[in-house]
Amino acid sequence: MAIETTLKPLLACQDNVQKLSKNDLVKLKGYGNPPVDVKALCEATFILLGMTKADWPSMQREISKPNFIEKLLQFSKNEKD
Repeated sequence: MAIETTLKPLLACQDNVQKLSKNDLVKLKGYGNPPVDVKALCEATFILLGMTKADWPSMQREISKPNFIEKLLQFSKNEKD
């Protein structure tokens, strides 16, 4: 399998993270009880970021931080290799 093929999903994710807006995060953290797929995606993201506490209130606090999108972008740049 060519390296370009294996990087396509990562590059697509990186592109989608760059499209996130603060309004998207406001909507996300506004869920009192998020849909199962949303919560699963957030849990996976938080595990990849090295955060040990992945309950919904902790995730909401982290999403509320002003540098959350930058943290995601930095992770995708650092972990591409």
